[in-house]
Amino acid sequence: MTELNGFRMENTDHLWDHIGYVLEYAPAGFPWEAELKPAQQMNLELAFQQLNQGVAIAYPPPKEAEFSAKLSTLLDRSLAEYRNGNAEAGKTLLLEFEATMFTPEGKLRGAH
Repeated sequence: MTELNGFRMENTDHLWDHIGYVLEYAPAGFPWEAELKPAQQMNLELAFQQLNQGVAIAYPPPKEAEFSAKLSTLLDRSLAEYRNGNAEAGKTLLLEFEATMFTPEGKLRGAH
């Protein structure tokens, strides 16, 4: 299990849910969690750290290293677009990440 500032990423179900959460609230609309300190609140950087942790949980090294690298590259590109103020491109790349990693039913894919 990995936890960042009170947000858990334990399995691929958490990752599936977290992708939807990030798609809904990125880049700057993450809900305020009253039980967390200001420095612990979810933000774009923390959200993408968790997405990368989810990849590591789904495909621990060295398992499917090339496929994991492809997923990480999609996340890096998505985050860069969000940071550059291009939310639509960031969202599109995050959706591509989701479709590459999961079936429409939420089942984990393997390398192709």
